Amino acid sequence: MNIYSEIKNLIIDIVKEKYKSLDSKALISINCEQPKNLSFGDVSSNVLMILSKKLGLKSEDLKKNIINELKKNAIFNEITFIKPGFLNFKLKKIYWCNLLSHIVKEPKYGYQNLGKGKKINLEFVSANPTGPLHVGHLRGAVFGDVLARLLERNGYHVTREYYVNDLGNQINILLQTIRHHINNLLNNTSQNLTPEMYQGDYLKAIAQIIIKEKIDYKNEDLLKDSVTRRVLDIIKDDLNTLGISFDLFSSEKEVHDKGLLDIVLEMLKKEEFLYNGILDKPKGKEILNWQPKEQLIFKSKDFGDTSDRPVKKNDGTWTYFASDIAYHHDKALRGYDEIINIWGADHAGYIKRVEGALKALGHNKIKF
Repeated sequence: MNIYSEIKNLIIDIVKEKYKSLDSKALISINCEQPKNLSFGDVSSNVLMILSKKLGLKSEDLKKNIINELKKNAIFNEITFIKPGFLNFKLKKIYWCNLLSHIVKEPKYGYQNLGKGKKINLEFVSANPTGPLHVGHLRGAVFGDVLARLLERNGYHVTREYYVNDLGNQINILLQTIRHHINNLLNNTSQNLTPEMYQGDYLKAIAQIIIKEKIDYKNEDLLKDSVTRRVLDIIKDDLNTLGISFDLFSSEKEVHDKGLLDIVLEMLKKEEFLYNGILDKPKGKEILNWQPKEQLIFKSKDFGDTSDRPVKKNDGTWTYFASDIAYHHDKALRGYDEIINIWGADHAGYIKRVEGALKALGHNKIKF
């Protein structure tokens, strides 16, 4: 039950009956679609324009016969003519009610096997495990979930993936904050958090649990695992409330532990896509104490990026981009036909470098 094809078939039946001399090409050219201006109606057709051109008659002279025949159908509330040769239709409410009833009863309504079983990895949300989701994360969550459902509805196999950034400076600050709360609780003090620490009371509650369960908070790995897991549980609870679930939670730490970063760096070095060099000073806001230093750099400009990108910071630690190269290489190796990431607007400039890294690693057949 398709509005456009149904009305098109009604039009073609009338045209074939009244104008038997028309060839099949003319009939194929007749279309029905949503009007650009929705105030015109529910459906618009170019039928009179096609007839006028093929028969050598004016649209105004053709409209009466066509409209009178179409009005015999009970689905139309109003049919209007718009120059140079369009018919606009407003449908009766009963038609919409019947359509909605049909959609509810028909499990495969709207299904088209566009995907033909192609595999898509859809990564979305991927908020840092440092606190609850905010409304920006939730927008991405809903967007990603709806996209996944639409793709599955059209014959794709979708893996919903959440990438957990459980390494880096934000995790170090998270652990400093937790230890601060633990020390306050154990010593019955109320020392204020420093400005760079995470300010939410949810971390105070986690600190209380760690004390209660006697977790060795001086052990870096134990504390990191415990805290990130509990923050992730808060995030999962929010997602579950929205009815959003994931097939896979991938860990940045595990990507490093598996040695994937070493593997991709070796591959990029072999293909001469890495070099030691000095980048220009970052543009935009003033960066305090910036000094030009030699870094390990990826030739991102070779793949259409505006500049080359560092994979190692000036202090010798790896950039987030380095981890993302390894992570996307891992995704590509899993045999997906397409990789889709739902990112915030602040990541717009990130697309080219990740796309370039995938190509540099030989993943040319995967659509990113």
